[in-house]
Amino acid sequence: MKYALRPLEEGDLETVLRWRNTDRIRNSMYNNEIINLEQHQKWFKKISSSQKDYYFIFTINHTETGLVSFNDVDFKNNHCYWGFYIGEAEAPSGSGTVMGYLALEWAFQQLKIGKVYGEVLLSNKTSILYHQKLGFCKEGHFRKHLQRDGQFHDILRYGLLMEEWLISKPIIQKKLSEKGIEIK
Repeated sequence: MKYALRPLEEGDLETVLRWRNTDRIRNSMYNNEIINLEQHQKWFKKISSSQKDYYFIFTINHTETGLVSFNDVDFKNNHCYWGFYIGEAEAPSGSGTVMGYLALEWAFQQLKIGKVYGEVLLSNKTSILYHQKLGFCKEGHFRKHLQRDGQFHDILRYGLLMEEWLISKPIIQKKLSEKGIEIK
């Protein structure tokens, strides 16, 4: 299979909106409300002119499969926030790991950032395990940090330094290779 990241384009908006509004993805987001097309287009216009936000479509054999982003890029302090999801529920096993691998490689090699961090709802066990699998370390636990649907939710913060990525990278490559997944 051929895996790649490419910049998000206006032509991707319909697909990304469909993904974003599925229960599976919405329930893992800070904002779990249904997004309408007008809101989605405003969001795209905002991020398209940003110098601090980078959005990519993850493809498998040229088929759109997921979205990954790097936001609030701070070159002075050498860090950025990331977000991601596999949009296609039937994506092949290992797709998320490949997407994360390619995205982190881009952040550390192309963006030349020193640290990537992410925040996860405490209830999102899949994302917690995902961060750990990619080598992230837990850096914080924000208790009752987000109010959603009339309830407060805890948020975990994970961080990955470039030097930690250099240690995790060959381990991830080996595990993917053992599953028959080769990435370049």
